[in-house]
Amino acid sequence: MNFILKPTADAPVRHQKKRYKSIYSMRDHQPNQEMFQRVNLYLDRAMSQEDEVNFRQDMSANPSITEAFNHEQSFRDLLKNSVNRRKASPALIQSIKDNIRKAPGM
Repeated sequence: MNFILKPTADAPVRHQKKRYKSIYSMRDHQPNQEMFQRVNLYLDRAMSQEDEVNFRQDMSANPSITEAFNHEQSFRDLLKNSVNRRKASPALIQSIKDNIRKAPGM
């Protein structure tokens, strides 16, 4: 439950942030799911140029899309920078190549 406090004459007026609908709201689940899908398509570079332009326009007009974009971008950066990938040994690479060459029908 949100309470709205009104300033009194002797209390200082604080700047209030404009509140937008949370991107994680359970209401309107389908539009949020569509928004996340569009964010992921954009970040995966799986959109056409026209769709990318439309997405950037929508993002500049809608703070919840920008919030979802920034959240997903941060999460991807965290994964990319904090997960260590082990290198495949040369023996494993050669074994895979040999098995590919032996595959029937090739």
